[in-house]
Amino acid sequence: MVAGDVVNTAARLQAGAPVDGILVGESTYRATERTIEYAEGEPVRAKGKSEPIPVWEALAARARYGVDVQQSGGAALVGRREELAPLAEKATMKTRWLEAARAYAAGVFEEAAGIHAEMGAVVEEAYARLRAAEAYVRAGRPGEADAQLQRALAFYRSVGATAYIWEAESLFAASA
Repeated sequence: MVAGDVVNTAARLQAGAPVDGILVGESTYRATERTIEYAEGEPVRAKGKSEPIPVWEALAARARYGVDVQQSGGAALVGRREELAPLAEKATMKTRWLEAARAYAAGVFEEAAGIHAEMGAVVEEAYARLRAAEAYVRAGRPGEADAQLQRALAFYRSVGATAYIWEAESLFAASA
């Protein structure tokens, strides 16, 4: 069971949100107001709060990934492959996940994608293929980049992953 002030507040925001809408509180609004367009909403009354909670409804992203702004890594280990390699080497167990991590850390993204494909890890496979395409574009190998992008895009389009679709399409343009 989960309980507490944060959970209570989140539940009240969720209950107060319009159908298919997203309401956020002040801290989320302040942290994301430059990248997401918001409309100020009616404050939400929440049990245990003396004052109504100010809320904002998320309307749309302000920028398109890879087109309007330069994006940098999201996960803590993105861009830190040099830290991943020693960790992967110290691991005592042998798993396909660890093999994929070693390939990724070594910058052999297409191999990592192949391992993920064998395991049926389609999300990780698509991401590794996107990184492989990026490396091929930097190396001036557009044919190999396009092959990786086609496979990554097939997945990203099937799930509507807009940010990754934009990134892949901008890589297509760069490889032309």
